[in-house]
Amino acid sequence: MLVEFASPGGPAAVEAVELVETADGEQRTASPLLSGTGRFRGRAVFTPRPGRPPMLRVTARRQWSLTFLPLAEARVLEPAGTLQGTGPDVLRYSGPAADLRINHTGGRADRGSLTLSAVYPGSDPADRDAADVLARGRGALIDVTPVAGPCLLLVDADGPWSLTTAPSAPPEPSDDGVLAEYAGQGRNLEVVEIAHPSPGSPVILEYDLEGSDFFAVTEIDPYGDTRELISKDEGFQGRRLLFTGAAGEPAVTRLELGALTRWRFRLRPLSAARPLTDAVKGTGCDVLVHSGPPAALTLTSDEPGPVHVTSLEAGGLGRVRVTRAHTPRPARGPLRARPGVPTYVLVTAAGDRSWGLTLRPPAEIRSFADAIDGHGHDVVRWTGAPGPVRFDYDFDDGEPLLDEIPRPELWALDEHLSPLHRIASGTGVHHVPTGCLQVRAHRAWRLTADGPRQAPGAAAVEGWPGTS
Repeated sequence: MLVEFASPGGPAAVEAVELVETADGEQRTASPLLSGTGRFRGRAVFTPRPGRPPMLRVTARRQWSLTFLPLAEARVLEPAGTLQGTGPDVLRYSGPAADLRINHTGGRADRGSLTLSAVYPGSDPADRDAADVLARGRGALIDVTPVAGPCLLLVDADGPWSLTTAPSAPPEPSDDGVLAEYAGQGRNLEVVEIAHPSPGSPVILEYDLEGSDFFAVTEIDPYGDTRELISKDEGFQGRRLLFTGAAGEPAVTRLELGALTRWRFRLRPLSAARPLTDAVKGTGCDVLVHSGPPAALTLTSDEPGPVHVTSLEAGGLGRVRVTRAHTPRPARGPLRARPGVPTYVLVTAAGDRSWGLTLRPPAEIRSFADAIDGHGHDVVRWTGAPGPVRFDYDFDDGEPLLDEIPRPELWALDEHLSPLHRIASGTGVHHVPTGCLQVRAHRAWRLTADGPRQAPGAAAVEGWPGTS
């Protein structure tokens, strides 16, 4: 139902009278539908409760009037059209997806505010919290925002405004190597279904997004479980890896788009990944491919903040963390590789954060027989015989504390620098095999030979990983 309120002057407000008893027994009413001062006229959407007549409370100093109208009486904003108004209003947009130009003068003393929301078919127009916010600002405002299609436009403004629609710019033509493309605009929490062109193997998801700084892209599996695929911390453009489910599961991924006004996804084959050679630089999120032998990888970034590097092989879902850094301090880790099998590397970072990756042969990995120190993620080689090694860690080395710091971990690696098993999750004395080890930590650490050791080549009995 459309409520039109008019008052010749003086403060005035119209609110829905709906008493709600709170936990402490107090009663309150719903927030005002309309409010203003001076000569005021405005429109708002009101939905009476089923089985009850509409109840509104009016607070005013002068004469006023209320008019109830069907939503069909709302003014219509035509495609490639313009509407002007002052104060709150309810409009109907009847066209397809378009760009909406907003002009708000700012009201009195340029301190007024404007909020423009869209309610699409199937949503409750009276639920203001569920409406998609297209624009919001204080003072003079000129903005262009996309609208997804036919909808109700709810204007909450303090001063004069105008809305003009124009056809959206046509998408750029797809270039070679794109397996599929999905694009759209407008609706918050829209769910997009992406069909996998290569079932059983990951594909590269290339994304180009526009929207709020607090956007999120959430992946929903066939059973309703969710995980955040792209977050506000990773920028509006980049590349991620999109995985298919197990055999027999639907080869479709559903993505829920939160706080995005315009979006575009392209699926590319793994062959489109950039080659990871001796040294590569990049920005934000990217996918690289390494076709050489195992290597020691060093991650550098001139800016503080999280950068994650993980690796995987095509056709497999097992992802291995290579290295991770939160400070400009270099971080090191193993880059696994098997003969004839490419290794894919995913770098995850903020959209404007630059990073560099360099590779060194395994022979240059630092080795130790008695003790070795380090800071953050690293890969080292234990040259002693299998035996006890003490793992010490500085949980507070004077650097800023991080939220939810995981326990430091020590991993055994095989000849391909692929993880064999986790030796330890935490400090203490642990049984360590001869060979390469990966340290996954954020702060300073030390590995020290502990207790009697066997001479290299002597008979040895291996124990369970993680025991001492």
